[in-house]
Amino acid sequence: MRKNTNGCAVLAAQRRQRHVWAAIAAACTAGACGDNLVDDGSIDVDRPVLEHRELRPPPVNLEAGASVLFAQWVAAPSDRDIDIVAIEGWQSPAGHHVTLYSTNNVQPVGTTKLFDPTDAASSRVIGGTLGTNGTSYGPPEGFVVRVPAGHALVSSSHYINATDEAVVGESKVDLMISEADPSHRVANWLQVGPLFMTVGPGDTTVIETRCTLPVDMRLFRYANHVHDLGTKVETWITRKDGSTADIKADRPWNPEWAAAPNWDDEPSDAPLELPAGTVVHVRCTYGPTGGRTIGFPEEMCEFLSVVDHPKAVWCLDGIWGEDSFDPRP
Repeated sequence: MRKNTNGCAVLAAQRRQRHVWAAIAAACTAGACGDNLVDDGSIDVDRPVLEHRELRPPPVNLEAGASVLFAQWVAAPSDRDIDIVAIEGWQSPAGHHVTLYSTNNVQPVGTTKLFDPTDAASSRVIGGTLGTNGTSYGPPEGFVVRVPAGHALVSSSHYINATDEAVVGESKVDLMISEADPSHRVANWLQVGPLFMTVGPGDTTVIETRCTLPVDMRLFRYANHVHDLGTKVETWITRKDGSTADIKADRPWNPEWAAAPNWDDEPSDAPLELPAGTVVHVRCTYGPTGGRTIGFPEEMCEFLSVVDHPKAVWCLDGIWGEDSFDPRP
């Protein structure tokens, strides 16, 4: 595994992403792309060229001390598959992260509600950006993320207002879009973690979940994710022969990684291969909460990975889902 202990892999990925955007911007300046939008906010992909799309979820009011995660519908469905080539984003102060999903749960553009774990149902992660530093994550170099026909786009926008005054939170996501093409290599996301979680009120909380992979997985990029109360996060595997190996061990956890993940990156021609039957374990350890009981989204516990797989995949509380995941009874 190519370990990212000094941030070099992240910086290299960011440089590659900037080069992609610079090339696309030059093409757009030359008139090779445009904002083909229709009145209802859907994506018009009549032309098989790259198009820039700016998505702005409605601003939200944040009370002093609030930690809030919103689901906000930002684009109506297209009548055909489209490919996301690159993604960038931005958030105002108090922004923690914004993740863009495609979903067959279609709501009017502008719909805003509190996000809960069941909003993962029938959704696919596209990518997003982390806080005000604009660190973006999306398809790896040479890959696209495919949005199926009939899927709307919804943002999951997280804000933490650490001030003593109410503020307005804003987010923006920029996409580069092309026609879906059978020659494109499609990447998706694997998320492993608990569906529901509670941290505190004791001095130490340990949350552990596991996932048995029913299919082969090829991982290009991966990171653990908790917030400020995390003290360590460990992701390891148990192979079918009973042997074990660390995949990503953050001991100790650095709170800065909550907004700027310390990704590990594998070469596109030599991903980390996890055969079907491999058990992925995720263990998150948290420090004292001051006697409070804290849940999602103020704290999280996840292992995230970009995978060479035609479908978005979830494994929450050990329940596996491809393309859709619905934990509701």
